[in-house]
Amino acid sequence: MRVLVIEDHPLYRRTLCEFLATLPGVETCGFAVDGLGGVELAERLQPDTVIVDLQVAKLGGFEICEVLRKRDPNLITIVACEDAVRYHQQRCPSSVSHLIAKDDVFERLPDLLSS
Repeated sequence: MRVLVIEDHPLYRRTLCEFLATLPGVETCGFAVDGLGGVELAERLQPDTVIVDLQVAKLGGFEICEVLRKRDPNLITIVACEDAVRYHQQRCPSSVSHLIAKDDVFERLPDLLSS
């Protein structure tokens, strides 16, 4: 499974990419530091899954998912945020496959990426 990471925080992005490298069958095909760069990379790299920070610059996480899922309805989109419960209850769009709290990312990703 090819995964694209869109995350603006350098330490979190590096830690996430290093973690993904430990998962069998998962390849980080690239990363972007903002939403527009992430959309461009996704078009070029054609990942199976995109992991997106909800509050990334230049295009928010939900908007990124909407753009990418219009182009590839089979793309798996995982949005990580500080308060997943609040966003899920308020306005999580159907273009988001999974909405998870950043605190739970490392615990939940192995199951999400293997299913």
